[in-house]
Amino acid sequence: MMVPIWTEPNANRKYLDVFSLKESRDLPCFVAFIWNDNDEIEQITCKLSNHNLEEAFDSIREVVKVIADAERQIRPRYKRSITVFRNVKEDIKAHLIRKKLRRTFRYFPYIYDFVSTFRG
Repeated sequence: MMVPIWTEPNANRKYLDVFSLKESRDLPCFVAFIWNDNDEIEQITCKLSNHNLEEAFDSIREVVKVIADAERQIRPRYKRSITVFRNVKEDIKAHLIRKKLRRTFRYFPYIYDFVSTFRG
């Protein structure tokens, strides 16, 4: 049996290289980045859902909302500094952790029921 193998288009390679992304494994994703004072890129990458079009848009909306909320909390005099990116990065990390915990705890009742059957 022959299985088709995905080859990333050459046009995409330069963007994947700039953001240190692997081919298909890291995509689709949302990349928030800034050039720091040393002219280096600082970034955070958020994996996006791609089960269907609606989930893809919802996951983009979530990330943009987290970024907008973080930016809104920064005082105007600090908005042109790397402080904004650092706050966004921490808020996105916290959002991703909460999301992962929600997914994990969704299975907790099933595990609890399974384990409780062994108590005698």
